[in-house]
Amino acid sequence: MLTTKLKLQTTPTQAEQLRRTALAYRDALNYTSSVAFTQGKLSQAFLLQKRVYRDLRTRFGLSAQLACNAPRQVAATYKGLWIKVMQNAEHRRRGFTKRRYKGLDKPPKYVALTTTFSYGYDYRFKSDQQLSITTLTGRLVLPYVGYTPHLATIKAGRQFDEVQKARKRPERKLTLTEEQEDDPHAQAIEQSLLASESLTEPAVEETTGITFGAAKLWRDPRTKQWYLLVTLALPLPEIAPDDLPQTQGIDLGQRYLAVSTTATNQTQFIAGGHAVHQGEALPARETAFATKRHFGGQMATTSD
Repeated sequence: MLTTKLKLQTTPTQAEQLRRTALAYRDALNYTSSVAFTQGKLSQAFLLQKRVYRDLRTRFGLSAQLACNAPRQVAATYKGLWIKVMQNAEHRRRGFTKRRYKGLDKPPKYVALTTTFSYGYDYRFKSDQQLSITTLTGRLVLPYVGYTPHLATIKAGRQFDEVQKARKRPERKLTLTEEQEDDPHAQAIEQSLLASESLTEPAVEETTGITFGAAKLWRDPRTKQWYLLVTLALPLPEIAPDDLPQTQGIDLGQRYLAVSTTATNQTQFIAGGHAVHQGEALPARETAFATKRHFGGQMATTSD
């Protein structure tokens, strides 16, 4: 997985549209969080979506996919909090702590201007280094810039996406009525349509297997600049042991600083010597300095 940061080039009007969309999504998250809290602190995304979907569409004006993303995000937050509650209960039972975890005492509140988009529904890459993104008032087509190798990866992924769509597209069949069967001109038109569609389909063997995942629309609070953080799934090549003759395994231990072993069982023990002593002495030195600062501050306060 790879996350690339794309800087969106917007006009003031477009930036305001993105801001209004992000504000509406944040309000929808907080509304969904309050509903989940009152409904028994729900962490099931499907049940939570059934309770808030219609309100998110009508009250906040979200698109259909954004109205699905919001309850999923809130349910994931509650699921993580429930895990911490259960871990805290187990730690209290075993005597590790006496404190009670209070993360679920009130509904979680969302404050960041961050919106989760789904590829193919809320955003899609277009040609000429542009992307289409959903807002409350419709779609925006925005140019973007980013890290050059990542832009090349996005271009390759877009070609793969076009191939996948071409595979799913139903094949057009030659359908003629009884009158058209006797008309050679109608037959020629249908044959030309089939030929043009077959020519426009991209070549499957030129794809790279790169696919796009969810993206987050984010605004830098300091510069007020909008960014889109896109996740990319990259295919990994299959590596055989014979392809890596110089592979080494390294283990960090207590008796030796490190022990390395090659594929041909050539082992090297690294004692560390002076480096080990420095590492062991550093925590004691930091503790001594912290104690000195603490008592020094108390003496200064007493003398004042």
